[in-house]
Amino acid sequence: DVNRRVTLSQGKGEKMNIHTYQQAELVRRIWAESHEDALPGLVATGLCIANRVKAGWGTWETILQKHEMWSACVVVPSPRFGDERSELFNRLLARIDGIFHYREKDITNGGLYYARLGTDVLREWFTTNISLNPEKHHRVATVGSITFFD
Repeated sequence: DVNRRVTLSQGKGEKMNIHTYQQAELVRRIWAESHEDALPGLVATGLCIANRVKAGWGTWETILQKHEMWSACVVVPSPRFGDERSELFNRLLARIDGIFHYREKDITNGGLYYARLGTDVLREWFTTNISLNPEKHHRVATVGSITFFD
């Protein structure tokens, strides 16, 4: 696929490729949904998204484009840019490569779904099929305010 071979100059000799683009999209997703959490919550959100790719649900492109399909929230936050002056945002950026390439320790224990139970307004399908279906989807981790299910 010719699009995967294209690189774009960022002005300082740095190259952007499909992987750096996907990492940027992953950061935007994580920041949109978890920017009020501490760093472990941000990392765990990214790891859960990475687990979907690792589990064979699709490519990074597919998983990021169809993110809303698996969202627990009635209203999925729009991807947003982080503040480059934010220490927390910069700490997330420092960890994103490890998340993307599965080198970061999986603190979600293989989580494929996540929600802030008790605070998020949950979609009916999520409540019925995931959070109230412990025979099929176990609670595998809690990181900060986020609960993860397999």
